[in-house]
Amino acid sequence: SSTPWAVQGKKNNFAGAVLLNPPFKESATASVSCGIFPFGKPPPGNISFSWIQYAIACCALTASAAVLMPRHAGASSDQTQRKICEQMVERGAIEAIIMLPSGLFPSSAADVNLWIVRPPTEASRPVLFIDAAGMFGRSRSGKVLTSSAVDMISELYRGRHGLEEGRHVPLPENGQALVAGIDAIRETGYSLNPHNYIEDTSEVRSRATPEYVLGALDALVEQRQEVNRLGNFIQDLRLHAGPGSGSELPAGWKQLPLEQLCD
Repeated sequence: SSTPWAVQGKKNNFAGAVLLNPPFKESATASVSCGIFPFGKPPPGNISFSWIQYAIACCALTASAAVLMPRHAGASSDQTQRKICEQMVERGAIEAIIMLPSGLFPSSAADVNLWIVRPPTEASRPVLFIDAAGMFGRSRSGKVLTSSAVDMISELYRGRHGLEEGRHVPLPENGQALVAGIDAIRETGYSLNPHNYIEDTSEVRSRATPEYVLGALDALVEQRQEVNRLGNFIQDLRLHAGPGSGSELPAGWKQLPLEQLCD
């Protein structure tokens, strides 16, 4: 069925894990006409928030679902969609949002994020955001996530509870990760766009960790001290290496200011 949430008598809360690539291009006319949507009735014409809620409904209470969603789904201006995102965040249903590389699917030009979701816990929790848009390699069929990217993303997801909220975690190929606390998510109006929390990588690199900055400042101070020392030395040379009479020098020798001989 293209609208499995509407099938009568369908068993819910049975799967140990769900992996879903929804058919977003299909008609969504029946997507909100019936069915149970725990986080709110999706807006007409938008099938993505029907699929994400169906995936969660299929999960056992301790299971998780990985669902491909349109990249714009988490940052829509539609108030109905934003309300669903708010409910999902406040009820602890969202574990991670992973921005995947553009053009990852040869048959579609759509940009997607991977949402890791679970049944609601009725308590809000931090959300792991990962920008993996640049972490790709190429195969005969086109772009693919590199094996190292897959390993790093998996490791970050498994260790997300040990990550400090708000701290940027740099990844290869300009990737970034960050755990956003509930207050930070509320401040953005419940946006689930990773770029609302993960800054542009060029800006992140320009503002490194405090340890890096302090080390760089110490190096600059040492360089400045060395420049001052050399400056004083050169000044002394200029004062004491002026033209002489030449009577004190061996035949054929002459005395010149150092500044005429070198820079």
